[in-house]
Amino acid sequence: MAAPDKFPRPFKTGDTFALSGTYGIGDTPDDAVPQDLTDYTIRGQIRTRNGTLVADLVATIDPDQVANTGKYTLAPSNPDTSGWAIGYHNIDLEFSVGGVVTSTPTFVLQVEEDVTK
Repeated sequence: MAAPDKFPRPFKTGDTFALSGTYGIGDTPDDAVPQDLTDYTIRGQIRTRNGTLVADLVATIDPDQVANTGKYTLAPSNPDTSGWAIGYHNIDLEFSVGGVVTSTPTFVLQVEEDVTK
């Protein structure tokens, strides 16, 4: 299971935040085999570098785990991102099944102020 080290572009406050992915097991992202998430719980958090909570992330697991094995989407429990702190923040995700918790590596999200308001 791999996560990006950093998002490909900065996120602007006030925009809609959603993080989609595929949960897979393998030595590298390229050889990861997608896993059926039917009985899984997924959660995540965005925190400032000093640990202050920016947002809790709530998972929606794709209901068709046959055609879309391992696919999920995370969004903030509060969709209003206009008050998010500006700066570089840490994110990780937790995948839980049968009492076993597996976390992704921590990755970085850059949050910038939106110019157009």
